[in-house]
Amino acid sequence: MKLLIAPEVNRTSEIDTKTAHSVAWLLLALLIVGLAAAGLFLPEHTETAADLRFPGADYVYSGILRGGKPSGIGEAILDSGGVYSGGFEDGRFHGEGTFTASNGKVFTGVFNEGIPGSGELPYSDGVLSVNDDTYSITAKNGWKYTGAFGANGQYGEGVFTFKNGMEYTGDFAEGLADGEGVLTKDGGILYEGGFSKGLFSGEGCYRSPAGWVYTGFFKNGLPEGKGEFLDKEGKAHESVWKDGVMVSLD
Repeated sequence: MKLLIAPEVNRTSEIDTKTAHSVAWLLLALLIVGLAAAGLFLPEHTETAADLRFPGADYVYSGILRGGKPSGIGEAILDSGGVYSGGFEDGRFHGEGTFTASNGKVFTGVFNEGIPGSGELPYSDGVLSVNDDTYSITAKNGWKYTGAFGANGQYGEGVFTFKNGMEYTGDFAEGLADGEGVLTKDGGILYEGGFSKGLFSGEGCYRSPAGWVYTGFFKNGLPEGKGEFLDKEGKAHESVWKDGVMVSLD
């Protein structure tokens, strides 16, 4: 037995379906308008700039802007005399690009948030060699660095060799020793412990070239407070320090 549906019912169903679709599209349009009014769901505004300098930047930029920052293809003329041409993201070199230093040396490759990929890059003090995540700098005045690198210099674990032969192995941040590390000279340990912004900081042990050893707390690169003082004869004392000066010895 077949169930027959009257034509009127079919037409009513068709009208109801069309109405439902129209309402759905209307609600979606209202939702998009509401999100746009709240600053959401809108494509980021894109514009171009010419010879524009941003606050704190060390270059003059010409190229594409998104959200008010260099993002896209552009060119930066650095205060150091170098020129970068290629991709940008949030104001940093990013993607394919070419950097030409003031001395004429050229690096062409991939940049990631301001950091080059594999290759050699002319550095302000010498040459920066890059191999995956390991960076090596050989400076003109004799110092060397091998390790991790960030947008603002040495960042992470690395080894820094001073031109006088002294060597630091440990943590870096913003281009300075920061964290835990070891400072050696002529094959012997000079200091081992905490660092902050390039200075001895926190718990550490300093071995003086004169033969004595201090183990304790450091502040701003100097012994501070109580610590153990081991004299040249190997005898241990309790010592108190203030701004790097021993004020008490028991």
